[in-house]
Amino acid sequence: MKHRGFGMLTAAVIVVLSCQPVSAAETDRRSVEGQDGFIFTDEYSKSAETNFVLGKNGTFTCEFKPAEQYWAFYGKQPEERVTFAELAGAQPSKTASIGCGARIRTEGEAFYGSCCWLAQPKVQILMLDGWQTDDLSKYISPQAKIGSAPIGAVTYDYYKITVQEPEAPYARYYCVPPENGWFSEPTEEREYAYYVQPLNDHLRNLSSLSAFAESMEQAYIADVSEFVWGGKGAECSFETFDASFRTAALNQSDPGAEQDPLRAHQNIDYTYEQGGSTLKDRFGPYFRVGTSLNSFAVQRPDFQQFVKKQFNSITCENEMTPEQIIKKIDGTEVTVDLSGADNVLKYAEENGIGVRGRSFIWYSQTPNGMFRGMPEESDQRIENFIKETFSQLKTNYPDLKLYAYDVVNEPFKNEGGGLRVRNGAGSDLSQWTNIYGEDNDSFIIHAFKSARKYAPADCKLFLNEYNEYMPEKRDDIYDLAKRIMAEGDYIDGIGMESHLDASYPDKQLYEDAIKKFTSLGLDIQITELDLTDSKRAGEEAQLLLWRNVSKVLMNHANGITSVTMWNPVAGWITDVKYATLFDRTMQPNDAYQDFMYPGWVSPIPVTTTNVPTEGLRGDANCDDHVDISDAVLILRCVVEDREAVITDQGKTNADADRDGKVSSDDAKLILQYIAKKITF
Repeated sequence: MKHRGFGMLTAAVIVVLSCQPVSAAETDRRSVEGQDGFIFTDEYSKSAETNFVLGKNGTFTCEFKPAEQYWAFYGKQPEERVTFAELAGAQPSKTASIGCGARIRTEGEAFYGSCCWLAQPKVQILMLDGWQTDDLSKYISPQAKIGSAPIGAVTYDYYKITVQEPEAPYARYYCVPPENGWFSEPTEEREYAYYVQPLNDHLRNLSSLSAFAESMEQAYIADVSEFVWGGKGAECSFETFDASFRTAALNQSDPGAEQDPLRAHQNIDYTYEQGGSTLKDRFGPYFRVGTSLNSFAVQRPDFQQFVKKQFNSITCENEMTPEQIIKKIDGTEVTVDLSGADNVLKYAEENGIGVRGRSFIWYSQTPNGMFRGMPEESDQRIENFIKETFSQLKTNYPDLKLYAYDVVNEPFKNEGGGLRVRNGAGSDLSQWTNIYGEDNDSFIIHAFKSARKYAPADCKLFLNEYNEYMPEKRDDIYDLAKRIMAEGDYIDGIGMESHLDASYPDKQLYEDAIKKFTSLGLDIQITELDLTDSKRAGEEAQLLLWRNVSKVLMNHANGITSVTMWNPVAGWITDVKYATLFDRTMQPNDAYQDFMYPGWVSPIPVTTTNVPTEGLRGDANCDDHVDISDAVLILRCVVEDREAVITDQGKTNADADRDGKVSSDDAKLILQYIAKKITF
């Protein structure tokens, strides 16, 4: 694997070493053979100090002290020939998507992104999703630009240069996001976190540019890697996380998938629209997006359409709890009746929407008959309950996509500190102690073993908890998951309910929990995401929380397979303005916009070339009136509704706050104008 970046680096011999930290005193270029055939290599001046360590699932950390320049990459060479056409098609038959990211602290100039080498012809593609320099033109000439094209809501600029080498010249393409591409604003310590866009999307964009027409039909992928490069005098430390292309096999075909999957480890039997503007479409390349649904709401045609539009996963609100589906207990025999959940399950089955089941073992909403007898009798009763539930689901709903089930729900004390107890605070009690005593998790492990025995092969099994971000409880969950894993292949993931408040927890505490759980190699599912504002922190704090949660989820998207909103429509549970993503009419609100596009999207630019400077302020649809339709059009454009058309004159008119761009703020002003609260 030969990697050169920015025309500054020289080739050297690759030496294979063990996966241990090394220093610059040993050699000025080295590589480490990593998991799944990946190779890590760094290159820098001999005077530099460096340490790097390979982590779990293909992640790595690296630190450079002052250097003339440094270069590090970690990548994969396909085991079979994967062609450009197979990756750049509208529905690629091969997956090389990259969903990786990194945190970087840097002084001096630095670039981070992904690199793809093509062969026959030889081509290098550098995707610079993060860059830190005062003058990008030092490295990429503006005259080399060949065009622009969008990926989601971000429009990338594409550049081409010719690299002269003794053996033969080759083409290098740069894919550069607007501004500096950082995923988030730097902290005081100049720490950045950002995300790398899918390689497939960049290849599709390049294939549409005439300058890329270089007999690409015959080209194939030589290797794909994640990289960081730094310039003179730079100090840099960084850690990568969730590099999805490491687990999505470059050489595996998936003809049954509707879209290009990011991960091989999750159940990917769900659909979304590439480039669509709804929740399920926006996050479809990364994970499912779900909602809670009850037997009353599902009877409303408008709510049915709303769910189909926004979500590809459903969790029954209460219709599948033990007390709802257990109709009779006779010794160890358990009679199960799913009729209370029938209309929800049929709706999901008929519309091809995935279902999360909840839950078998719970201290709450469980008939008292489940809490009686000796441990051996209870173990058999638990197994029969699980067996009968899965049997009825298979018989009554043969086409249901039951992709996950919470086997055990909320086993720990309210704020952590061990399993629930027999006596103590009301929020810490569990009747399971009547049978098994305290500090005994044997029934939990038995439930997972039983679930694995009877669950469908593609149904993932989860341990679910609330307050999961509290450090003591977080550690309880982690330790229990490890004990279950030590028994064998019985647990697939951890469910994080994610009941969050505008005042607590902070972003870092929530992210720390996700990082700890994903370190186990298990899937993470966000199971009941909602928001409160107990201390009346205000609307801005609520919106900030939605932005931060979205950033955290995207930072760790490779480990997250599902995100479920709990009662996402205002008025169903709460009237806090931005506690939900949708208003009472099921229309997206400002929280929805912040959750969908948390900081990486540029506002719609206002085109002024050949556009009259005077126009009716607020008249986005150019019908000579300012009314609600203008605000709606602006919001549709902001969320990238492809059927929404706004002309150049309309953009000029729509810029109600005259700040040079069109955003949801303009829609707010127009609504205030219509309500006669302001004048233009």
